[in-house]
Amino acid sequence: MHEALGMAGRICELLKASDAQDRGADYRILVTDTAGNCAEVLWDSEVGWLWEEGFSTDKLLLRTRMPHAGMSNKSMQKKLIDGECLDVRKIGEPIDGSGIWPDDPPREFKLKGYIDECDYADALTERWIWSIGKRKSDGEIRAATDNRFYQNEDWECLWLR
Repeated sequence: MHEALGMAGRICELLKASDAQDRGADYRILVTDTAGNCAEVLWDSEVGWLWEEGFSTDKLLLRTRMPHAGMSNKSMQKKLIDGECLDVRKIGEPIDGSGIWPDDPPREFKLKGYIDECDYADALTERWIWSIGKRKSDGEIRAATDNRFYQNEDWECLWLR
């Protein structure tokens, strides 16, 4: 039995012992370990609390179930979990076609806002954001995985890695 499965079993037993019950909400707890194993604890209205084994090496699938799980960049993962870093996909949207090649992931993001004194990353591609700029003509805020907003006369550089 891998660590995630053992932990899911223990969480399930704790929930049963505390008489925690579904009160109309959908409860799901995904437990992962460093090897990428995962297990899920969930509420079933007929059975009660139960847990089941899962395994995924597909980072995108795992991340949709539990944000930031299974990341290769452990420093980025820790900062995202601890709230020291913001995922630009959560506070903005990618600019289509901003990659170097047509199939490349976006390298630029339109942000809804900007918070000083925190780090920024694209958690999906595990790329750090290197610069954030505010366009002088209309005030639009964008983030990029390079330094394109630094020393650019059309942009006020708000943040630089």
